[in-house]
Amino acid sequence: MSTQPCGCDPTAKPTPHVCPDHSFESPQSSNVTAARYDVSNHNLTVTFHRGRTYVYQGVPPSIWDAFKSAESKGEYFTSIIRDTWVGVRTA
Repeated sequence: MSTQPCGCDPTAKPTPHVCPDHSFESPQSSNVTAARYDVSNHNLTVTFHRGRTYVYQGVPPSIWDAFKSAESKGEYFTSIIRDTWVGVRTA
């Protein structure tokens, strides 16, 4: 049986694949509600408190790792991600 690039079971639900290493919820953030990272195509999906969701394409895994572990998700997003990658609104 092959695995996802992250090592998870490819039959894992939900689809698209989301595992704990590639998603987080951030209720304590004043800006970011949740995020997930698709390791196969390097897409970062960010949902904001106002309900809008954006996909940022081509985000390196190192940026995802830093975002995930940032003390302030909103500050990290604003200072590193927002002006470097173009977000496409999906919701």
